[in-house]
Amino acid sequence: MAKEFSEDTKNKVLLWSDRHCCLCKKACGVDIQVHHIIPKEKKGTGVIDNAIPLCYDCHAKVHYSSLQGNSIKPNELKRRRDQIYEEFTHHLLSPVMFLLTQRGGREFPSIGFDIRNTGNTYPIGVRVDLYAYAKRKEIHFKKGENGYYSGRHIWNLNPGKGFINANFILPDYMMPVGFTELTAEEQSSYKLQIRIKLTIIDILEREHELLPEGFIYSPTIQSEQKWYAEP
Repeated sequence: MAKEFSEDTKNKVLLWSDRHCCLCKKACGVDIQVHHIIPKEKKGTGVIDNAIPLCYDCHAKVHYSSLQGNSIKPNELKRRRDQIYEEFTHHLLSPVMFLLTQRGGREFPSIGFDIRNTGNTYPIGVRVDLYAYAKRKEIHFKKGENGYYSGRHIWNLNPGKGFINANFILPDYMMPVGFTELTAEEQSSYKLQIRIKLTIIDILEREHELLPEGFIYSPTIQSEQKWYAEP
């Protein structure tokens, strides 16, 4: 793997930081450098997660403090960097609406899914990572299966647009044994939970991970929804 940062990587991190130093927060203009968080001599590579924009002074201090054995640790550098990135990119996020539904007579384990960019300004990309959670065990889609819901596929959502009643089939291995043979009351008492983690990709190609949200399947609910939100 290359040790130097590509021009594309440098362009992205300078845009995400708005050319501010990620330690002192100074606006640097052209007087800025992209530092390897894990040094090249310690097998640091040119991946974007190893990059941090720094002003000349902070860059020199980071190298000097490392020589003195009092360096800022990589985790702290990354967290400080991410705070700066968030400060200058959060305005590019659009609100996303999503829910699970069984409307239209959809029969479980076929599950309906709505996702929509409810903002009116910026287009976004969204990765959807969906997994079942039963009896304190997370069960994800197997590798190579259903990429639309396994965090590998990007849903492109223009302002005010989305997908209504998309669907997926919940595989047997993501459900308790014999779950589909239970009565509606028995299924409800089991509290099968689907958890969804969304990652929003803004127009500058920065990824923003949202906290996961859960939905409990309850076929006894007297509506087409059949799912209710669970913190």
